[in-house]
Amino acid sequence: QLLTSTSGRPGQPIMSGSLLEQLRSSVELLERYEGGIVSALDAKPRTVKQRVWQQHNVRNLADAMRETATAALAIYQDGDGAFLAEKQSMEADGSMMGAFYSKLKATQEYHAKFPQLNAEAAQLAQKEAALLALLAEPKEGVRFTGEEVYGKYLDLTSFHARFLNLRCFYDPNDTSRGAPDYGDYLDVFWKFDQVDEKDKKAEYRSYVRDLHQYLCDFFDRTQPLVDLESLLAQAMEDFNAMWERGNMPGWYRDENDAHGANGTQPRELDLSSYHSAGELMALGMDRLKEALQAKGLKCGGTLPQRAERLFSTKGKSWEEIPAKIKAKRANGARGALLAGQTNGGSKDREMGHGLTSSSSADGKAAEAGAPYIFSGDMRKTLACMEYRIKILVRGPLADPFENTLRHLERKLTQTVEEKEAEMLNEEDGFYGNENDALDENEDDEMDAAIYNPKNLPLGWDGKPIPYWLYKLHGLGQTFTCEICGNFTYQGRRQFDRHFREQRHAYGMKCLGIPNTKHFHDITRIADAQALHRKLQAAVSAETWNQDKGEEYEDSQGNVLNKKTYTDLARMGML
Repeated sequence: QLLTSTSGRPGQPIMSGSLLEQLRSSVELLERYEGGIVSALDAKPRTVKQRVWQQHNVRNLADAMRETATAALAIYQDGDGAFLAEKQSMEADGSMMGAFYSKLKATQEYHAKFPQLNAEAAQLAQKEAALLALLAEPKEGVRFTGEEVYGKYLDLTSFHARFLNLRCFYDPNDTSRGAPDYGDYLDVFWKFDQVDEKDKKAEYRSYVRDLHQYLCDFFDRTQPLVDLESLLAQAMEDFNAMWERGNMPGWYRDENDAHGANGTQPRELDLSSYHSAGELMALGMDRLKEALQAKGLKCGGTLPQRAERLFSTKGKSWEEIPAKIKAKRANGARGALLAGQTNGGSKDREMGHGLTSSSSADGKAAEAGAPYIFSGDMRKTLACMEYRIKILVRGPLADPFENTLRHLERKLTQTVEEKEAEMLNEEDGFYGNENDALDENEDDEMDAAIYNPKNLPLGWDGKPIPYWLYKLHGLGQTFTCEICGNFTYQGRRQFDRHFREQRHAYGMKCLGIPNTKHFHDITRIADAQALHRKLQAAVSAETWNQDKGEEYEDSQGNVLNKKTYTDLARMGML
C-alpha cells in the first residue's frame, strides 16, 4: 500500500500511529523512487528539451528519495525511544505472533465494519503512478526563455543593454568608436580585468552580481545533476591564492592603492638606502612619480621637486606628513579608512552596496554559506564573482557559449523565413549530432534480413532492384570471360562494357595481344590467340616487300624482281 501525506506533499509517508508502519512505508517509497530513477535514465533523450527534462526528473526523484531516507533514518535512530517502546509493547504478552494475530483480527473487524474502504484499494496503483508522475514534473521555477532554447544558448541581451549604460565599458561621448553590438559584447563581457578598480561603482557591482547569478542559475537549470561548487573548487583555491598574493588582474593589493594612475599597482620605494634628494633624482621622473603615488602624495612638478617631496617623507608616518603634499584623493581615502575603523567599517558597507543588502539572492547565499561570499570583505566578494564568471564561460558553460557565438553568426546570414523555420525546429532539435535521431531507424533497416528470393542484384541503396528493371536490362543472362580470370558478368550491357575496362585490358596485355575492336566478344584465350595469328598473317601479306616488290629489267627486256635479278647477276647469267 502506497501512503501519501495528508498535506499533499509527495515523498512522505502518512503519519500513521505505528512507527513500524511508517518505516515500512518509507522503505517501500525508497524502492519505488529508485525504480523511477532507473526508468528515467533508461530512456535515451533525442532532443535538447528531453535531455533537460530528464535530468530535472531524476533530480526531483533523488530529492524526494533523500527526504524519505532522512525520515526513515530518524525512526531507526529512535532519539526519543518511541520505536523501542512500540516494539516492546508488541511483545508485552510474551509472544510476538500473538500480538500480530491480535492486531490482524482487529484490522479484519475494522474492514468488515467499513466495507467501502476495500473499493479504494483498486485506486492504489493509480496513486503510485500519479505520485511518480508528480515527482517527474519539473519544478515551477525551471523556465527557459525563447532565446535559450532549453539551455542550448545563453540569453545575455538584457546584460548587453546594461553594458552599454556603464561608462567603464562604453562612453557614448567617444565618437572614435561606435557602440558595440551583441556579438562584440559576447567577446568581452567576461574580461573584467580591463576595468580599473576605481571605476567599479555601484552600477557595475550590481551588473556583475546579476550576471554571476544568471550564469549560475543557467547552469543549475541545464545541468541539475551536477554540483557547480564541486566543479569550481579548484578555481576557488586558485582565486584565494592569487588574492592573498595580491596579483589578481584588475584589482589593487588593497583598497588604499586604488588611487594609482593606471590599472597597475604603484610600487613603493625604500628610502632607507637614500641619503639625499640628489640620489633620488637619478631614478628618473617616472619612478619618482610611481613612488609618490604609492605613498599617496602629489606627483606633479619637476624632477628636483619630486625628489625633495619624496625624500621629505623619509622616516615619517602618514599622520606626520604635511597635508599640503598629500594627494586630495589619497587624503580622503585615508580619512575614510580611519573613519571606517572607528565607526565599525562604514567603508566596507559602502563597498558592499549592491552585493548583500540590496540583493536578497546573495543575502540568502551568504546565509547558506556560499563560497563566493566573503563576509566583511566586499572587494574580495566582487573580485571572486568576476573570476567565477570567467571560469564559467571558459569551463562549465563553454559549450553553450560557443553555440551562442555560432548561432549569432548564422543569424546574420539568414533570411526572415529561415530564422522562423529555425526557431520552430530549435525546440525539438536533435540532441548532440542531428543525424542521431535517424541512426536507430537506419540501423534497424540495415540489420534486417533482405528478402530477395529471385537473387536480384542490389541497387545503390543496398536493396534489390525491381524485377521489371532486371528483365529490361537482360540481367538474367550471364557471361563468363576466360581472359578476365573466369569473371562472370550479368547482362549484355555490363558484358559489352567490360571489354573497355581495366580487368580485360590487363588480361589481353598478359597474352601479348593488343586490346582492339577486333577482339570484341572474344572471351576464350585460344580464340583470341588464333585470331591474333590470323590478323598478323593478313597484315604481313598486305605489307609491301622490297625484295619482291621492286622490279629490274635486263638487256633483253626481261622484268625481274630485285632478289632474282641480284642472284642472276652474281652467277653471271644475265
